[in-house]
Amino acid sequence: MAEDDDIDRLLRNSGTLWRSKPIRMPTLHGDMFRDIRPRPALLQRSWWQSAAIALVLVAVLAVVALRTLLPGGETSFVGAPGPTSQVVSPAPMTFEPAPTTTPVGPPSTHSPTAPPRATPTRGPLPPVVASGDSVVAYGYVLEDEEQGGLLCERVVARSGTAPPKCLFEVLVPVTGVDVRQLGFEAGGTWYTDYMRLDGRWTGGSLAVDLATRLKAPSLTDMLPGKFDIPCEAPLDGWSENASGAEGEAAARALATAVDGDPDTYVGFWTARVSDSDDTIVNVVGTVSDLAQAMTELSSVYPYNLCVTASDHSRRQLDEVVESVTALGQSWTVYLEPSLGRVVVWLPVFDAAANQALRPFESMIYIRPVVSAASD
Repeated sequence: MAEDDDIDRLLRNSGTLWRSKPIRMPTLHGDMFRDIRPRPALLQRSWWQSAAIALVLVAVLAVVALRTLLPGGETSFVGAPGPTSQVVSPAPMTFEPAPTTTPVGPPSTHSPTAPPRATPTRGPLPPVVASGDSVVAYGYVLEDEEQGGLLCERVVARSGTAPPKCLFEVLVPVTGVDVRQLGFEAGGTWYTDYMRLDGRWTGGSLAVDLATRLKAPSLTDMLPGKFDIPCEAPLDGWSENASGAEGEAAARALATAVDGDPDTYVGFWTARVSDSDDTIVNVVGTVSDLAQAMTELSSVYPYNLCVTASDHSRRQLDEVVESVTALGQSWTVYLEPSLGRVVVWLPVFDAAANQALRPFESMIYIRPVVSAASD
């Protein structure tokens, strides 16, 4: 199944959910590192915006990657010569089982229950990166007159005469990469293919010793969030997707019920039954009794619905979003309901970030662009 067809179906079937509320896309800051002084870069979003944005990002980026990325596997030396490096794909995220509480869905006689959904590990925090440490990062390098290069994890508008743009706000200065030798030009801007960059962290930038051209990894693996269905299907299977005015009204009612009780719910997200099935299910995370929440929510949304346990409510996580935002760093921070945590997307997890974020350790998921190299 082609990835663009897969995304098209997901977007089409999720239209009812998306139209229930407006969507605000993240602001792009292509020059955020021209001034290294800390400054706010948070786009504060509620749970429904985060879920919608995550799906939109998957759609936009999947089409771009599918149609524009060149086959990978080439290794280019940009620092001192050394032995040829084997092409290595990005390391997968580490996961641990979710709480053993059984999620609640429509009545079912299936046994045993579906395996618990994967959630990011709750600890320890990522290794702290110090100046001079060996590091690794993945993404595209865009030529920058002042910085030399800026590492962007995802590039969009890579066709025609339009210059490449970074989809995300978090950019990292890069040195040691000859973008014009390794890359391409569009709209007056030079950029590379998707690369693995091995080098050293200098305290404010990544000094690259080796750049390896790769095929971009799965976009759904890259974006924080897990969009499976932690409930069993009903005995007669999931019903057809909600549609029409009645379906849209029900989606709005579900959004109103969940959004109106931030002490009970963390939010909801849309999941597909399988890669080969267009059927979607709305999954709601709650800190309350699962059966009671299912009864209340199914009365306003009598379609495919799954209620699962969350460690934290939206009110609790909104407070974390506000607190992390108040730190005034160049980080992207938002609530991801499918994780039941606040995502902190930052250039590198250094000593300053460790000190600032450790008080929120149990309620955040840290997503650094540059990570400590594993031996």
